[in-house]
This record gives sequence, structure tokens and C-alpha cells, in this order.
Amino acid sequence: MATKTPYEVPTEMREFAERSVEQARKAFDGFIGAAAKAVDSAHGSAETARLNTHEAARKAIAYALPYEDMFKAALFGRGKPLYGATWADGKAPTGETFPIPQPVKTDLAEAKKLLTAAGFPDGFSTTFSFNVGQAGTAEPMAALLKEALAKIGIKVEIQKLPDAQMSTLINEKKVPFFTEGIVAWLPSMDYFYRNFYIGPIRWNYSSINDPQITDWAQTARFEPDMAKYAALGKQLNTRHFELMPQIPLWQPSQDAVMAPSIEGYVYQFHRQIDFRDLSRK
Repeated sequence: MATKTPYEVPTEMREFAERSVEQARKAFDGFIGAAAKAVDSAHGSAETARLNTHEAARKAIAYALPYEDMFKAALFGRGKPLYGATWADGKAPTGETFPIPQPVKTDLAEAKKLLTAAGFPDGFSTTFSFNVGQAGTAEPMAALLKEALAKIGIKVEIQKLPDAQMSTLINEKKVPFFTEGIVAWLPSMDYFYRNFYIGPIRWNYSSINDPQITDWAQTARFEPDMAKYAALGKQLNTRHFELMPQIPLWQPSQDAVMAPSIEGYVYQFHRQIDFRDLSRK
């Protein structure tokens, strides 16, 4: 007859314990998995809420800007406004080009409503930056912008920065609100979107990462059918207004001043003087 040590666990009890531990482990694993899914779901909801908040805040600023006053003070009206358009059905009227005039104008009541929807009924504080090289146009614009945003509770501190410092801060994504010019030598619609709205690069000033913009822009890049290209452009232009990652203001004129005796000036896409055609009477 076999004898058992005083502290030996009977076989039946050991099997029961092992089954219980395994069941407990499975239950715990299931709980952890469910908790992880719940956290992921909550994170996704929080991320969606965060993005919606940013979108509403950007649009609030867009509706508060004093476009006409800035256009006259900064450019003396010499350029093409990119505001004040009417989109009949809320969709972009064209897709062949970008930028196009946006269906936005100064509307402080709408701006205040959007700011409240974004969770900032009393406004917030931020900075508005521009580089010294742009001071001629950016300084009067900044003063008007600061005054206008104060009306909806947004307090703005103006920062005029050396060009090199401004470039560094933009590259490091450390300026929350600033003005910058976007220029394309080859101004095709898809080029603008691919270079200024996609990827973790310096020129993606708004740091936007929207799957639809990325997909449509990359598809348009290699689309030979102009009708399909324009259709993709309409989707992109409409999406741009929905998200408002940047607020287009205007396309300034490039004025050339010369003596009456000079002839043959030709505008070049690289914005530099081409002396080959110049002559003097």
C-alpha cells in the first residue's frame, strides 16, 4: 500500500486546481482582450473627438478673419482673393486647379458658434508667427487678425521671427498658427496636395494626415483621363474645405516696375527676371 506524504496534494485536487487555473487564465485573458478592445475603442473615439475639435476650431478662426481688410492693408487689393466664394451644394465647383476661392467670409456669429462647438466657449490663447522677410505684408495682416480674433475670445500674441528661426520652428512643427506662402512652379492640382498636405515633411504645414486626401492625390498624380482627374480634384477641394487644414487667403499679383524705355518683359514661372527678352528703346 502506497503511503502519501503529509503535504502531498491528492491527484483529484491537483487536476481540479489545474483545470480551475486554466479556466481562470482563459477568463482573465478574455477580460484583458475585452479591456484592450474597449481601450482601443475609447482611444479611437477620443481621437475622433480631438480631430473634430481641431476642425471646428480651425473653421472658427476662418470665419473670424477680416479678409477684406487684410487684403487691402497687406496687398492694397493687388491679387486674387481666395475667399468669399459660393458653392451651391457645398461641393467644390471645380477640380482642375488648386487653390480655388473658398466659400468662407467674415462671420463672427458663425465663428463664435464653431468655437463653442470646439469646446472653447470663452476662447483660448495662441501665437501668430511670421518671418521678418514677410513683414511688409504680414505685419498689417497680423494686427488686423489679432483684433478680429479678440472679438470671439481668442487672444493672440504676435511673433515676428528671423527667417532662419521661423524655418526651423516650422520644420520642427513648433508654431501653432502662422502665415506662409505656398508656391508651385508647376501648378497642377495634384502637385499642391501631394507636396503640402501629405506626409511628415516640412511643407505639410498643417501636419494633416488624412487617408482620403492621400489616396485621391496619389491617384490623381498618374491619372491620364482629364475628366477623371478633375473629378478627383473636386473631391480633394471639397475635402480641403471640410477639414480646413489651411486657410487660403489670396494669390498676390507679381508686379514688375520698370522705366518706360524698357520693353520685352516676360513673366516666368520661376518668378525671376528673364533678361533675354528685355530691350531698351
